[in-house]
Amino acid sequence: MCKLRKVVCLLTVLLSLAVCAVVLSCNDPPGIGIHTPGDGVTVSATTPITAEVTSETEVKGVDIYVDGKLLASLSEQPYQYDWDTTAETDGTHKVYAKARALRRADGVSKTISVTAKN
Repeated sequence: MCKLRKVVCLLTVLLSLAVCAVVLSCNDPPGIGIHTPGDGVTVSATTPITAEVTSETEVKGVDIYVDGKLLASLSEQPYQYDWDTTAETDGTHKVYAKARALRRADGVSKTISVTAKN
């Protein structure tokens, strides 16, 4: 009886650890990156900004930001926004994307810098 109780206790602990590991990994935000334009490039006229979700986490959509300002909320792939750079000042601009997760924290891409020259 004592051995059986120890085995049950051990199995309970192992199952609890496994559940904790699954729950923690399920709370990871979706991975996302800016596919185009490339970091450090010069852009002009209308330039596509394309974001790519890099994980299997379900997302509601992707938001595109330039200089901290939301430019587009996209709900379908491909996540692309045609950015009219002529409406911007010439110079350096910061671009990033946010993946709006279905059931967990949102994912944010690395910020890239591009130079508008029109």
